[in-house]
Amino acid sequence: MITKVATDDTANPPAESELITAFGTAATVGAGFVALLDDAGAGTAVYLVASDGTNWWHALMTKAV
Repeated sequence: MITKVATDDTANPPAESELITAFGTAATVGAGFVALLDDAGAGTAVYLVASDGTNWWHALMTKAV
């Protein structure tokens, strides 16, 4: 399984409009879509994002040290 990863520069947390720019609308990607958003490709803020087919959801991940 390959997970889509976007490296768009977004707000913290990302706005719905930014997730739409990175991945498309929630309706377009469909329910069950899951991806990663690496804010600006910097590796400092990485979000797990998911669509329920209507809305976008996101969670900030914690870097392992």
